[in-house]
Amino acid sequence: MGCPQRMTSRHLELNDATIGVVTALPKEYAAAKRVLACSTEVSAPGTDAGRSFAVSRISATDGGLHVVAVTLLPDMGNNLAAVCATSLLRHCPNVKHLIMSGIAGAVPDPKNSDRHVRLGDIVVSDRSGVVQYDLTKVAARMSLRENRHLLGAFFGWLAGDRGDIVREVKEHRGPPRPPCPVMLQTVQRLQANAQLNERPWEKTITSFVTNNGKQWSRPGPNLDRLSDWHDGWPTTTHPADEQRHDDRCPRVFLGPIGSANILLKHPQIRDGLRDRFKIKAVEMEGSGIADATWHEGVGYLVVRGTCDYCNKDKGDRWQMHAALIAAAYTRSVIEAMPSTRPHNLVPMLHLPIAPAASWRQELTGGVSFASSKTTHTDDKVIVDRAQTRFEKSNVTPDGGGAIRVPTRASDDSNAKLAEMKASGLIKNITQSLDVFDHADAITLASQLEESLKQDESLLPKGIRVEAYKQLAEVALVEARQDVTDDNEVDTTRAKSFYRKARDVLQG
Repeated sequence: MGCPQRMTSRHLELNDATIGVVTALPKEYAAAKRVLACSTEVSAPGTDAGRSFAVSRISATDGGLHVVAVTLLPDMGNNLAAVCATSLLRHCPNVKHLIMSGIAGAVPDPKNSDRHVRLGDIVVSDRSGVVQYDLTKVAARMSLRENRHLLGAFFGWLAGDRGDIVREVKEHRGPPRPPCPVMLQTVQRLQANAQLNERPWEKTITSFVTNNGKQWSRPGPNLDRLSDWHDGWPTTTHPADEQRHDDRCPRVFLGPIGSANILLKHPQIRDGLRDRFKIKAVEMEGSGIADATWHEGVGYLVVRGTCDYCNKDKGDRWQMHAALIAAAYTRSVIEAMPSTRPHNLVPMLHLPIAPAASWRQELTGGVSFASSKTTHTDDKVIVDRAQTRFEKSNVTPDGGGAIRVPTRASDDSNAKLAEMKASGLIKNITQSLDVFDHADAITLASQLEESLKQDESLLPKGIRVEAYKQLAEVALVEARQDVTDDNEVDTTRAKSFYRKARDVLQG
């Protein structure tokens, strides 16, 4: 279809992408696009429907860089998933890993808490990959009363046959398509880190909800009801689960994921899939992704947030949150994967947290901020207190996050207003970085820099130090956006801000 077109002033092309992310629903695409900080959309030349992508750079924890291309299917289903995955790999020829991110039906097991998947949990495909449970060998004219095989009942139900003579599945023909070892190992490392209370996806989820609206928030526990179809559909009590460190956060399960061109709303079939294949979630695109990547020789992974129990209560209430948690975990996987970009980059920050001590000392000439009486934590406390006073005052946020100060303030209040203005901008920059809204962070940093030029002498030391730290972090974000394969990150501007922070501390 021709060479992909060049993308904006950031010097990225579609053939720079090394990781692809596929979504099936607009809410899944919206969540992935924002969580992965996709600031650019591009269309490759051609006439096919799979030419539009959102593209971003993601800092890897090993100090490198991933370039990610995100796409949205025109509709649900494994057939279109395979077609669009193949299209993505054609337009982004250097993609080596593909992730399907989105929502799925949970497969619960209330008799076993280790396998009991609930609403708002995350299911990641393990080495068993995706089970295409509708790819089968079928024989006719067998007795349903004599045959208790799950899929025999399933096909009889599909055929609307409640009598004695239905079809029986003699053999499941779904070929094994295991995910690639690189992504499986990455997921295992994330699971190991979770045992040490390191769960970066949880912070991403919290920040996203805070900054993008309550429609993405986790529904209350009263909306997580499981009906037991075995006993007249009463509500089943969820088992106690010691592996859930917080009921407000998703538990991550690894296991096979069931996939078919079937919108499943039948708990008997769901439980049969669980018992036969150990499936932990059910969806409609994964096997298409697995087949496309197998055919093209690249690796895949399926990440799903659960939104219903595949039963009569199936609905949309949990879907927004499920899409978000899948996207958040997808980002954590990408960040933790070994980077395939050149390692000529400075170690990346986990924004908006301050850089590691060793790198910070490198930028600031070997002087640690901790050597001063005013620590990073102290700076945050000062900003929080100033922000509290700001929120109680008549200083109001302007559009786009800017701060508007009353023009008739008396001379005695100038220092207080300057402190409120700076602390408000620092807060807004922190929030923008926290949800990877780099464009907004850059705009706010420009306002903060201008404010420092005018009012620095009026600001407390802690506010000035924190302001220069935030300006340094945003300067690094800008510098990374201009990185190509042939140059390194220019840290000159970031160094200058860190040195100013050092000078304030030592002054």
